[in-house]
Amino acid sequence: MMNKDTAELAYRRGAGIEVMLLWHRTSGELTVSVTDAASGASFELPVAANEALTAFHHPYAYAAVRGVTY
Repeated sequence: MMNKDTAELAYRRGAGIEVMLLWHRTSGELTVSVTDAASGASFELPVAANEALTAFHHPYAYAAVRGVTY
């Protein structure tokens, strides 16, 4: 859930998958949020600024490399 502290920097949706790149103003952290409408599964990944677009475009691969289960 987004609040006033969170800004959406990028958004895309396709094949029932919603991906958002989020910036958390107070902490300065970036995260990629992924939601699968069909299964209801979702996860959020913290990302470094220099990897943010890679994680946004390839969130499942990025999560797998980082050992994040989804």
